[in-house]
Parts: sequence; structure tokens; C-alpha cells
Amino acid sequence: MSRFTSLALVLFLAFSALACGSDDEDGDEALTVGDASSCEHLADASIPIMQTLLDAASEMTMADLTAEEPPEAISNFETRMNEVGERSVELNCSEDEIIDLLDARVDQLTASGPVGELLLEVFHEGGFR
Repeated sequence: MSRFTSLALVLFLAFSALACGSDDEDGDEALTVGDASSCEHLADASIPIMQTLLDAASEMTMADLTAEEPPEAISNFETRMNEVGERSVELNCSEDEIIDLLDARVDQLTASGPVGELLLEVFHEGGFR
């Protein structure tokens, strides 16, 4: 359980430092991290990345989280969030600005299953700070 708590904390901190994946202003094409032209676009692009993690977490068990190797979804998430962090720097987005933008979008996220619901609860109650 302590490893899960550590993992949840790491994910929580990762969310608070970064952002990535959604729709453009017209809603016609998916906005990618590399295409984001503003901090708001970057936050919009972050929602699908976070939702992908929550979808995968919804299928995970506590045993998956305590395994020697982290689940592939977590590794993929870390890679994608590193891309977000790099783009955030390029766009001159402050950490506080990204966190506020993500907090404003947290209601777009959904999850099921004990692990997914726990992560989602952390996002709703604690925000991304």
C-alpha cells in the first residue's frame, strides 16, 4: 500500500508540473502537444493524456501497482508528460498557470475501478497542486 501511495503522489506531482492532448478551437481536429500554441491549448491537449491514464488505471489492481515493473500505461504517461513539460517551457507557461488551467478542466475526466477512481478522487479533491 505504501508503494501505491508513493505512486499516487508521483502521478499527482507530475500532473501539477505538466499538461497535454484535446481539441482545437474549432473542435474539428485533435490538438497535440506539439501543435499547442498557448498555455490553454496545452492544458486542453493534456486532458486526453490524463484520461488515457485513468482509463488504464480503471483496469488496474493494487497488485499491478506494486509489481516490480510499472504498468506500461504509467511509462507511456510519463513519456507524454515529459513532452508536455518541454512544450510548456517553449510556450513560457508558468507552473501556476498550467495548474490553474488543469484544475479548471478536471471535471472532464472520468474513471472506474478502485485504482482509477482513487486517482480521480485525488485530482478532484486536491487539484493539481
